Amino acid sequence: MVSRKDVVFVFGALFWLYFSYANVFLNGWITFFVKMYNVVVNGILDKIGNVNGLQVDEVSDAYDVLIELVTFFNESMGFRVLVEVTVNICWTLGCTYFGWVYWKIGEYGGTVTNLLAAYLAIHTLYIYGNEAENLEQSRMKLVTKLSQIKIHGLNDVESKKVVCLTQKVINCKLLISPGNFFTLNRSFVLSILSVLMTVLIVMAQFRDSDELNGGNKRIPGDWSGNDEMRTCDCCNSTSLLQ
Repeated sequence: MVSRKDVVFVFGALFWLYFSYANVFLNGWITFFVKMYNVVVNGILDKIGNVNGLQVDEVSDAYDVLIELVTFFNESMGFRVLVEVTVNICWTLGCTYFGWVYWKIGEYGGTVTNLLAAYLAIHTLYIYGNEAENLEQSRMKLVTKLSQIKIHGLNDVESKKVVCLTQKVINCKLLISPGNFFTLNRSFVLSILSVLMTVLIVMAQFRDSDELNGGNKRIPGDWSGNDEMRTCDCCNSTSLLQ
């Protein structure tokens, strides 16, 4: 016979195995590609030094490849990133709420466990948003560095190449946008946290109001509040019979 404690233990073990997998392997697997794109942009930044026609062509070709890679990542991995973001939002909301419930009933072990799980889910979301934000910031650095190139000392062909490359980097952003549902960055993660805190406050208020209303309700036929009066009536009735 399987006891309730065994079931809780199995689900708890699966729960922590998933979070360990998500935070150790899945984070590294998904963010690996974004980190590689960021390395390419940083390599382009290092290559823009003494500008000449050959280097501008190489940088332009490398940025074209980078645009294609980011687009392919959004199309192929976008659904996976969307699922992971949704799952971590649900874990954060649920674990924080149940951690608060456990704290209300005095189960501090359950409180710590749920809050730790909520922290891991938030940390996962932050890693996704942080890596995507770093890629976009590297692109902005590239725009700044291209804008600082003095094209007056270049010939007409090289000047046009620099201007075209600058316009390309400005217009073709390196955004991680899973399925074009949202743009993944730190601002998106912070907006998720603010919405989750609002939802948790509302849920806590509803729970408190339900507990308050439930405590004030009296069940019909329940005379528990008049136990002392009934005891006195019984004593009086007994004395009269004697």
